[in-house]
Amino acid sequence: ITHFIIYGALTSSIALKAYYESGDIFYVYCGIIASLALISFNLLQDSKYRAFFIELIKHDNIKVKRVDAHGDNLKNRGLAHRVFSIIHKTCEIHVMINTITVIALLEVIGLRYVILPGGNFTWAQVLAVYYVAATLVVTVVKTTFIVIARKPDQEFEDTFLVD
Repeated sequence: ITHFIIYGALTSSIALKAYYESGDIFYVYCGIIASLALISFNLLQDSKYRAFFIELIKHDNIKVKRVDAHGDNLKNRGLAHRVFSIIHKTCEIHVMINTITVIALLEVIGLRYVILPGGNFTWAQVLAVYYVAATLVVTVVKTTFIVIARKPDQEFEDTFLVD
């Protein structure tokens, strides 16, 4: 599970920076919750593939069905689905790292604060709050969808023929 440490380290580091800048313990809690949500969401994916593997090794004859690599088109989805997809994307590790890199560059050139209703906030404060909200939404929605729609079972049946 060591590859999950990066998720916790990233969101915790952002939150600790926000705490250091503001002195508000709220940001530490944001970091803890965001870390746990990111780790939980990514464990869902790993658990699915582990379950696939455990099921596949029970069988002598396995065939992989032709899988549609294109998936469904984002343009054909409703607004809520599109917004959720964007939020989900922002919680992927490579996007998070790119976001932090851009913000670091903004801070280097002197843009250290974000002016929002309620005052001026540091980038770390904004990110800590955003990531706790976004990761909770993504984790709860995806987990609920996976359980209700029995998504892994359907994906297994759509992908493999087993005897």
